[in-house]
Amino acid sequence: MGAPVVLLSATLTGRSAGSLVDAYRRGAGFREPSGVVPRYPGWLFASGVSGDVPAVRGTSSNRVRTLKVSRRPVVWDTAEPAGAPVEAGGRRAALREVLAPVAAKGGTALVCCTTVAEAQQTFRDVCAAFPELAACPGGVRLLHSRYPGDVRAAITAQCEAAYGKPDKEPVPVRPGSILVATQVVEQSLDFDFDLVVSDLAPLAQLLQRAGRGRRHERGPLGRPQWAAVEDERELVVLDPLGVSGDDVPRSWGAVYDAGLLVRTSQILQRCTSGGIAVPDDGQRLVDEVYEESFVDQLEGSAAEELARLDEERLAGEAAERHLAAWTSICAPADVKGDLSKLSARDAGVSEELLTTRLGADTGRVLCLYEQAGGTLSLDPEGKVPVPAGGRHGVLSARAEVSRASASTSPRRLRPLRASGGEPKIRPKAQTALESTPRERRRTQCGQPLSLANGLSQEE
Repeated sequence: MGAPVVLLSATLTGRSAGSLVDAYRRGAGFREPSGVVPRYPGWLFASGVSGDVPAVRGTSSNRVRTLKVSRRPVVWDTAEPAGAPVEAGGRRAALREVLAPVAAKGGTALVCCTTVAEAQQTFRDVCAAFPELAACPGGVRLLHSRYPGDVRAAITAQCEAAYGKPDKEPVPVRPGSILVATQVVEQSLDFDFDLVVSDLAPLAQLLQRAGRGRRHERGPLGRPQWAAVEDERELVVLDPLGVSGDDVPRSWGAVYDAGLLVRTSQILQRCTSGGIAVPDDGQRLVDEVYEESFVDQLEGSAAEELARLDEERLAGEAAERHLAAWTSICAPADVKGDLSKLSARDAGVSEELLTTRLGADTGRVLCLYEQAGGTLSLDPEGKVPVPAGGRHGVLSARAEVSRASASTSPRRLRPLRASGGEPKIRPKAQTALESTPRERRRTQCGQPLSLANGLSQEE
């Protein structure tokens, strides 16, 4: 198509960068590999006219810093209720220890969790651990992807005001505040925390999260005493693999590849003494996680287990490549004026396979709240009425669609399909965190947004 493409990333592996450059060149008719070796920070240019890829150009950074990594081997006790006794060596005890300075002396901290359910439970547990902080406005916040769109936007705006870039210098130390969140904070949000705490994740994701720590210059009086050194970020990693005999928590499911977590855990052990030089060490460490020779550094059962996990990951990637090729549309050069080729579907390709992201199983759910007298609203307080809709309840006016869409939230579709399609009213259906009486949830899967003929969700 002759269109220029700009790709920006701080944690892209060399192998991925090379494959993306080669894919662009193949689209321009150049089949031979480019042999690209990326450098961060730096940039490269691939010509769609000549196919040339000049040498990568490095760029300098005006803030060379050290990332101090504290790896905490912990027992994974997130299933314990907030009021349960705290066991030594567990994740709950570690969180209380590292967050205590925030509650006592002020400053801000990010706690990044792997799943929405664990973020919700961590939020409850942090509130129980620091009740005085939780009682303050903005003392403890929660942010994840399953809030209704308008609620998530409001919380994000509050977080940007509390944790964003300062407008001017000097600025005072911020009052104590903790944000419990999921991976939504990794990208596109300009947050600045005094401390970042994260569950174990692949190294690329950990570096993204660490970038939210001491991100902006706040001046000599802008950080609490326990975080006074601005150019020495601090990342605390809660590692369930650091305890002898422990595996990846079952509650994580397939969020991350187990082999990449094992490799990251091993690398973090080496980084705890001298830290990570940012940005100089980033590219090398991200590439090291994927090196085939990594397993040779281990011995005995550890090497055998990692080799098994690597085989599973590579087999999964091969299956995903096959599925992507099967469901892909033809290249622009192959259309040759016949646009029907863009919508042609091979036998066996269903709508469930045509997702933005392989393995995605999510849809938008519209939450309706039943008020006194049986009326329905888009909010728990009953202040936002449900749009009447047109024929068969289908929303047609742009304002109606926008209002209803802003109240939707993403949910997994499999439980929705399994519900049988009959709307249900639960006595205490859960919202993003708390329980609200008589909430009715409906969704349209692959259909125009409608208030009729919906499916209910049992969480």
